[in-house]
Amino acid sequence: EGKNVCIFAYGQTGSGKTFSMVGPDGSIGGNIDAASGPRPQPVASAGVTPRAIVELFSVLEERDALNVGEVDVSMHELYCDSLVDLLAANPRRARDKEAGPGKAAALSIKLAQHTESGLVEVEGGTVLRTSTMAELIDAMERGVSARSTSATAMNAESSRSHLVMMLVVRSTNRRS
Repeated sequence: EGKNVCIFAYGQTGSGKTFSMVGPDGSIGGNIDAASGPRPQPVASAGVTPRAIVELFSVLEERDALNVGEVDVSMHELYCDSLVDLLAANPRRARDKEAGPGKAAALSIKLAQHTESGLVEVEGGTVLRTSTMAELIDAMERGVSARSTSATAMNAESSRSHLVMMLVVRSTNRRS
């Protein structure tokens, strides 16, 4: 239906950004109850992300008779002025700013007006196509686990970075 949505969580270390976006245990999949009946449901204390994933795949399932649904996911972090592809085969190598032997090419942001899709894109970044809730959760958990962390005075495992995740939902009519 052509809708763009942006959710932005901001606050100091320990203020509850991860709790609000994911839930109490910091795991996206851990905040979805797959055994709750015919359709998975978010647990009562789940954050925005698990709830959105459950709703997204519920809508795609309802439309499955007429449409094929796919969800593309990309995840990047901005860490120490470097853009890092969290879904790359080796995210640590992708942190290197300059391309060379054993190093990934530098990532660059392309604004929507300069892309064929009309969306902001990260040139050289990884985009994974998923068609099930489990595939999407696995990709997102992989990206989250690749984030940079270091201790702060307030939090033993602060990410010290900005996470940017993009989901692009495509629903294609089966008949046309």
